[in-house]
Formats: sequence, structure tokens, C-alpha cells
Amino acid sequence: MVALLEAYLPEIYMGLSSLLVHKLRTLLTMLGMIFGVGAVVAMLAITAGVEKEMLSYIDLLGVNNIIIEAKEATDRTELQARRAISPGMTFRDYRAIL
Repeated sequence: MVALLEAYLPEIYMGLSSLLVHKLRTLLTMLGMIFGVGAVVAMLAITAGVEKEMLSYIDLLGVNNIIIEAKEATDRTELQARRAISPGMTFRDYRAIL
């Protein structure tokens, strides 16, 4: 293990001396890595927050709630086609939901 470390000692020394010689480049590289990691962490936190907010909004709706919205037909032929396929919500549907 010590022999392996001694084998890489000149490269480690050369790398550290290069960092000390090029201080501005080293600083800019470090800032780039710091801001990059910070951006990823911030995006993960925002995503988790949005997910939590959406789940709380869904909980507000409740498990037993059903939202029914009417969709208006644009013309008479579309209305007739819809009525032929489905009568819409009936009292039987209403009683089944309750």
C-alpha cells in the first residue's frame, strides 16, 4: 500500500503545485462545481416541495369527492352523437355514487 502511494507521489505533488500556480482557474473551477451541485440540490428540493404541495391539494379534495363537469357540444350534430352514445348522468348514477 505504501509502495503504491509512493508511486503516485510525484503526480500528486504536480497536481497540487498546478493548483497553487493557477489560483484563478482553480477558484473558478471550484465555484463551478459548488454552483452546479447547489443547482441540482435546489431543483431536487423544489421538486419535492411541489410534489408535497400537490399531494396536500389532492388530500383537500378528499377520497370520497367526485368532480363532474359538463362539456358543452359545439353544434347540434355533436350533441346528437353524444346523446346516442351516452345519456349523461342519470339519477341511477347519482344514487350509485352516494
